[in-house]
Amino acid sequence: MRIFEKWIWSGVLIFLTGFIPFQGISQQVNDTIWTLEECIQYALNENLTIKRSELSVRDYEIQLNQARADLYPNLNFGGQYSNLWGRSIDPTTNLFSSQRIQSGGVQASSSVTLYGGSQLRNTIKRNKLDLEASTLELEAARNDVMLNVTLAFLNIILNVELLENATYQLQTTQTQLETTRKQVEVGALPLIRELELVAQVESNEVSVINAENEVRLTKLRLKQFLLIPAGVPFEIEIPDLDIDEMAPVLVPAEEVFRTAETIMPEIKSADLTVKSSELGVKIARGGLDPRLFAQGNMYTNYSSARSDRIIDGEPTVKTIPIGYVVVPDPFNVELPVFSDIEIPPTEGYTVATQFKDNWSYSVGLTLQIPVFNGLISRSMFQRAKINSRQAEIYSKEVRQNLRQTIEISYNDALAASKTYNASQKQVASLEEAFRAAERSYNLGAMNIYDYQVASNNLFRAKSDLLRAKYNYIFTVKVLDFYLGKPLSLDN
Repeated sequence: MRIFEKWIWSGVLIFLTGFIPFQGISQQVNDTIWTLEECIQYALNENLTIKRSELSVRDYEIQLNQARADLYPNLNFGGQYSNLWGRSIDPTTNLFSSQRIQSGGVQASSSVTLYGGSQLRNTIKRNKLDLEASTLELEAARNDVMLNVTLAFLNIILNVELLENATYQLQTTQTQLETTRKQVEVGALPLIRELELVAQVESNEVSVINAENEVRLTKLRLKQFLLIPAGVPFEIEIPDLDIDEMAPVLVPAEEVFRTAETIMPEIKSADLTVKSSELGVKIARGGLDPRLFAQGNMYTNYSSARSDRIIDGEPTVKTIPIGYVVVPDPFNVELPVFSDIEIPPTEGYTVATQFKDNWSYSVGLTLQIPVFNGLISRSMFQRAKINSRQAEIYSKEVRQNLRQTIEISYNDALAASKTYNASQKQVASLEEAFRAAERSYNLGAMNIYDYQVASNNLFRAKSDLLRAKYNYIFTVKVLDFYLGKPLSLDN
């Protein structure tokens, strides 16, 4: 039962995510009879782990688009406005002024990386690999869901048949009790025989109750995998599973592994992770190389201090006082002195015209040569090499885990097959023994304890037969799954 316990508890820990409101469940839940295929499809649509993986894939798509966009020049627009008081510099003339000035400007800038140690193109390649790996991880998550749902589904079938076995044992004991009670009433058997069978019936009823609890529990586990609340009606379609008709042929574990190694998404994802980490080393190494950038800028502005401007034309002559002359005694009179000045013609200098006249442009190249930056670039390079080595180890671990899982499944299937065959023979023998014990007990030649031993032995043997049967079916289905076959209970 190792494979059953392994899948049950790993499934509970990974996929037990609590209940969701009944209103959030799709209309399919109203159909209370579920096939395995319907359960798998519903789980694939609703499972939260898969939804997280889908979002992860979308995140890697965005990262890839961003890396591609980094190859193109950037373009930025901006503007500014300011109010100046006191002694300040006119931004349009760079001359000192003491008047209040309102000024503003707009600008556009662009830059592009001409050379960056091939980091941009290697980043695109790495992000492509990361996206592929993430997509494969999503497929692996879907595979885990399918295997866990299949196990939960088979556990329900197993416990339903165990319940039928317990119910049959109870009915057999009840029938024997009715027969014994009649014989006691006519005095053919002592009362102790009836009382002993009453105790046996009660013991069998406890077994039935325990089996019913196991059926409910396994149904609950499957509903939790599907994120269906416990109170929603839920039944599964139980197919007729006949191992003899299925006649499965066990493929050697090594052959299964060779096939699984080429088709399982977790192997492909691990290999892509190795390639991605190798590109990570190249990207980190590019951080040690010089980088060359090209930039371009455009800028214009205006100033309220330049509300007028000089234009071409005839100047205007204006006489203005320039001082005073003092006439000596005895008059002591101050006489004004005048001078003629030419005033050039002017016109209003609007904001729009200033913006048009004040455009300035610049283009340039920037070369960055890393000399010392606190060992950041070199540390990133060293860490990238470590990550590459870790990715290689992880890839080997994934392969090793897959090989071990297949080997364990193969050994479990082989053991379950032998156990099933042996259990069939054991059940056949114990059925004969129980029939003989029943005849002897009815004739009074056997006591109740020996009768109970024969009954319990048969019950346990049938239960063991059922467990071996479904353990065998599941392990075979797991091996078939690793061979690329779809999960199905069809013969």
